Amino acid sequence: MDVLIVGDIHGKLEKLKKIVEILKPSFVFQTGDIGFFSDPSSMDNAAKRHFIKKPEEGEIFEFINKKKKFPCPIYFVRGNHEDFELLEKIEELEIPEFFYLRTGIHLIGELKVVSIGGIFYQGNNPLKAILPKYTQEKEMEFLFESNMDVDILLTHDAPQGMGFREGIGGSPYVSLAIEYLRPKFLFHGHYENPPEPYRIGNTEVYPMTLMQRRANEKGLFAIGEALLGLLRVDEGKFEFNYVLKRDLEL
Repeated sequence: MDVLIVGDIHGKLEKLKKIVEILKPSFVFQTGDIGFFSDPSSMDNAAKRHFIKKPEEGEIFEFINKKKKFPCPIYFVRGNHEDFELLEKIEELEIPEFFYLRTGIHLIGELKVVSIGGIFYQGNNPLKAILPKYTQEKEMEFLFESNMDVDILLTHDAPQGMGFREGIGGSPYVSLAIEYLRPKFLFHGHYENPPEPYRIGNTEVYPMTLMQRRANEKGLFAIGEALLGLLRVDEGKFEFNYVLKRDLEL
């Protein structure tokens, strides 16, 4: 079984659709900032600014409005740039192949997956802290009720102190999840200048978002700043590799 891991795609689904049709993964895991907006009017200010410069960030509109269908199931956490009200009603929308992973534990195929949406709030304004783009402390209560072995931790934010190469940013909630659950893999997005892949204990950590210059230098295939990787699962054995530019010439 192959699982395609995708970083912050920000609505650019047409190229991803082509890649899925070539690689034929069983499903896609996406690290948040999928760009869950149904039209330009529903975008936040930052997303609107990017959409004006990059109209391809509106490709997702036709999928959300069911004019197009994605070729395989895509499971995603919330980032900090989504239409959160619409996202909470996703089950009512019945969008083919789109599955929103709320913060918690999920069994997807044969994989045990824990998801954590949003980013950690770094400020001290209690009114801002409760905005849905931030991970809420109450969401993390599931950690203390779980004793299962976890294959994948899928998050938008990084572990605490590991958002940037400079050793800053990140979320204590993600770090806590690694400590309690000891997943085999953590895949996260959000940061365009993260450290190289690394380990925390037995957990392999792979940032899935990277500025284009660094991606090009490394020969990594990217859609915007979203990296892609293939997780191969075969009889309980796991192998992950980033998708290289030489692997896909589109």
